[in-house]
Amino acid sequence: MTPRPNPAIPGTAPTPASAPTAIDVALKSQPPRYQNAIRDYRQFYLIAVTRGSLFYSDASGTIAVGPGRMVVLRFGSSFTLSTAAGYSGVSVDVRPPTGGLLEGASFVAARSERIASTADWIESELSLPAGGSRRIASSLGRVLVELALRDAGVAVAGEPDEARSLLWARRAKEAIGNSIYTTMSVQQVLAGFPVSYRQIARYVGEHYRVSPKRLQLDLRMEAARRLLTETHWSVTTIAMELGFGSAQHFSNAFGRAHGSPPGVWRARLDPSDCVSSGAKEATCR
Repeated sequence: MTPRPNPAIPGTAPTPASAPTAIDVALKSQPPRYQNAIRDYRQFYLIAVTRGSLFYSDASGTIAVGPGRMVVLRFGSSFTLSTAAGYSGVSVDVRPPTGGLLEGASFVAARSERIASTADWIESELSLPAGGSRRIASSLGRVLVELALRDAGVAVAGEPDEARSLLWARRAKEAIGNSIYTTMSVQQVLAGFPVSYRQIARYVGEHYRVSPKRLQLDLRMEAARRLLTETHWSVTTIAMELGFGSAQHFSNAFGRAHGSPPGVWRARLDPSDCVSSGAKEATCR
């Protein structure tokens, strides 16, 4: 697996209407076949999954929440949480749980490396505590709260249409980019956004001039060119790494995008474009 980068912690400040006065950060897990249906929730609570899957259900359907995703449970909402094989992760309990963006419909934040890295860091501090671990975990918990409030704010607050659409287009591109080494469809990737897929597709079209599906393919092709140039992996290995069902499917997609199959495209590369192996031959040959 590609290692997760260190989080670029945003320096956003909470709005006075929604700023938490205290938070409690903890390790969180549930066993297989867990289920809890909640009506009129009385907390503001985050669950960031690091292993396994948690299923979040509400009136709009069910979403699988895996590593790198976060359930944002808001005061006054109704939902069901369940598991198949169980999950583990971290939780953030905000007090007081009311006011501003802390209230409203619950949702699942889109997968991001910021969430993944921050949750992993919190889990590490709480699992193997050292000097200052509790303060560090609490500070990182506030980062997760800010990410959650930012998502909630874009979903419900009256920001200018252009600023809102650009922000969601960028988030969609980030989420899609994080998916190119998986077999997930764009619908699955964007399912956790607190706005509809149709709306996200419109935002992506406005700012990138392509559909989300085409954006995913373009990003996969960009990664394919890089792997063909910078590694000596076989075409089959690259196809599997990029989530294609078969080498033939990958070759057909690459051929449509570049006018020739990946093996032919690689053979035409100038050796100076390839990463040197220290021998006469470049690694992409």
